[in-house]
Amino acid sequence: MILLPPAYALLSWGALQGNVALVLVGALVASSACYGFIYLGGLSGVAALAGARKARASSGFFLMAYVGFSVPVVFTGILADNFGLEMALGTFGVLLAAGVGLMLMRPGENSPTSNG
Repeated sequence: MILLPPAYALLSWGALQGNVALVLVGALVASSACYGFIYLGGLSGVAALAGARKARASSGFFLMAYVGFSVPVVFTGILADNFGLEMALGTFGVLLAAGVGLMLMRPGENSPTSNG
């Protein structure tokens, strides 16, 4: 998850500068983090907790993943149409960094501050 903000910053900077190489490197890192680590890790966690209801839990996970991957893109597009690309990419970047920061501060079962 910690890879997402710098990867997104690189991707956005490349897009704003018209540098395809930066966009591709940023997209490679971001997609590895999102689809490779977070997405598959979340799916395996859901499957492990689902017990006999793995199919139901997996379908719910896929539905939420679809919403989570598409809604930010749609709203970023709306922002870009109304306020410009730089504002849209910047706003999404700030929200992404804030969300990652909040998730990293949240104690979890793998956190050194957890009691479990």
